[in-house]
Amino acid sequence: MFSKKCFRALLPLAVGGLVASCVPQAFEQADYRKHLTAAEKQKLAAGQVVDKLHASYWVRQPAQLYWRGPLHVQPLPTGKLRFNPVGHWEQYDEKGGLLVRADYTLFGANSAGYGRMYYPAGKLLMSFQSAPILLNGDSVLVVRLVEFRNGNEQDTVFVEHRYFDKAGRQWRPATRSLDWAGQRPLPTGRKQ
Repeated sequence: MFSKKCFRALLPLAVGGLVASCVPQAFEQADYRKHLTAAEKQKLAAGQVVDKLHASYWVRQPAQLYWRGPLHVQPLPTGKLRFNPVGHWEQYDEKGGLLVRADYTLFGANSAGYGRMYYPAGKLLMSFQSAPILLNGDSVLVVRLVEFRNGNEQDTVFVEHRYFDKAGRQWRPATRSLDWAGQRPLPTGRKQ
């Protein structure tokens, strides 16, 4: 299956482009931009929204699909583009094996939304939601990730909150609450 490291990196974009993957946000944005056709770029330059089926490939194995799904591309007043995955996405390993299925729902133009990720057999792996809020006078996108143990929605492994500014940069460090079968362990060396 996946490494936990992969899922920690899971959603730097989680809805600030609602995308789940194991690559940094800058790479994802560049990958989306790279796959825009001339006609799509023209529509975006005219201020129109583009909905497309996005596919990215493994760098070392360019014939092998990595991540695929519908992508909503919106031009912003600043001239930048906002990429938001919507609908059903699939992620593959280097040999073509299915790693994860994900479903994304977007609530509007401000990157608010939610999604759920599943193991290939259909068991729930993680759910996430995002919404913009006002913190210390700044508009911040807060992403809440919940990972479940063995697909059981009643048994969470952790709940994590991530904070991003309008540019998609981390606004402050993520916070994580652990819950291993109700034991709520603390990090090593930390007192209660």
